[in-house]
Amino acid sequence: MTRPWEHQPWVEPFQLAVLEIDSARLTKRIETAESAIRARLADIGMRDSRESAALRDALKVLSLLAKHEPWRKAA
Repeated sequence: MTRPWEHQPWVEPFQLAVLEIDSARLTKRIETAESAIRARLADIGMRDSRESAALRDALKVLSLLAKHEPWRKAA
């Protein structure tokens, strides 16, 4: 399945947040990714429903990551 948004500016910050293992940097990575995602959502609205769905999913992942961040510190 092609994902034409893979080169959009929100993808890299999202990937960096998901892959961050340094708990001291994780919060900033999540904030940066959320900001980029919300900016893209505001930009495209519902023009691209597949990308909009991917953006909403990415926000959910970041929310879960932030919620379980204390767990990551213990690892």
